[in-house]
Amino acid sequence: MAQEGERFALCLISERMLSDWVFTLGDEELLDQLLPSLRLPARAFLTCQPEHLVAVQRHYKLEWHHLLKRMVAERESFNPIEARKPEPLQPREAGAVNELYQTWGYQTLSPGQLRKGVYYGVWQDGQLISAAGTLFISPTYGLACLGNVLTRPSHRNQGLATACTSAVTRKLFETCQKVVLDVEPGNRPAIKIYSKLGYRDGCFLVEALGERRRFLPALLASFWRKLGVNPT
Repeated sequence: MAQEGERFALCLISERMLSDWVFTLGDEELLDQLLPSLRLPARAFLTCQPEHLVAVQRHYKLEWHHLLKRMVAERESFNPIEARKPEPLQPREAGAVNELYQTWGYQTLSPGQLRKGVYYGVWQDGQLISAAGTLFISPTYGLACLGNVLTRPSHRNQGLATACTSAVTRKLFETCQKVVLDVEPGNRPAIKIYSKLGYRDGCFLVEALGERRRFLPALLASFWRKLGVNPT
């Protein structure tokens, strides 16, 4: 963390078995000063504010990045939809859940993730056709992040995603005061659904995958920056 008066910049580094993660927050000028002093992972997923991209790209060559809108719901603003009642998804149903998500090329969920998280789905003729779940739940801070919302293409435009999202949100509000989710700004149908449920615009963020630049180029970039030069 770097701090100057009331200004601050924060960089969190998560080292995991499968992938590392870098998260940044705060003042972009202080962040630009902070990053060169850190031992950053060689390859990492990155989450940052849009204005941090310039500083981040001094240290990482990005394979891809995309802009997301974060939306926020609170208990007072939540407007549940009762049209169709999804069912809680159990750990023993992990196979059916993953079969649904793999139609989207999505990651595999373990039975443990279903047990610890909150997942709801709609079944038809023994097949899971729509589901929504959680990315994390923090009872300590009364905060949860909703995600993994997906409906099979053949069953869309029937309100199934809305029903599943509503059910997950309702359950999360039993222990949390605030629920957030991320959506692509251009996905207007999804934003319309979330707004209908009481989610409001929060902020924008960038998610990316990057490879650490070699030390010397990063050092030279820092030197040029101090001289007021912005090399391309």
